[in-house]
Parts: sequence; structure tokens; C-alpha cells
Amino acid sequence: MKVQMGIFQEKEQINTYLASKGIGHNDIVEAGPFPSRLQAMEWMDFVEKKLGSGEVERHAVGYMNQAPWYGFAFE
Repeated sequence: MKVQMGIFQEKEQINTYLASKGIGHNDIVEAGPFPSRLQAMEWMDFVEKKLGSGEVERHAVGYMNQAPWYGFAFE
């Protein structure tokens, strides 16, 4: 099973986004806050490198405003 990872700005966005894609989940692990989208993406890059290429499916959900970004992961 692939690890699902993503970044978001508002927690409500996660469940709405995942439901719209038909992705079910149990517990979600959160990381952050990150001051920018770039730093949140670097977090995903770091974790994906540790897990190995091809083991991660990535998602990004946000308004691209000044709010901090957070990361999430689940199997």
C-alpha cells in the first residue's frame, strides 16, 4: 500500500479533497506548521526520500495565501 502524503492550509480542506478523490483513510499524521508552501514541499521531498521512490502518492490543497502550511500522511 502506498503512503498518501500532502500539504494543506486549512484542515477542513483535507477531508473534502480526499472525499472528492474517493480516497478513504483512518488516522492522519500531521506535520508543521511550515511558513511557506516551499518548505512544506521540502518536507514531503525529505519523507519521500526516506521511504523510497514510488512509495508515495502526493497531494497539495491550499488557497496559496499567507496562512501557514501543514503536512499530512497516512496509509
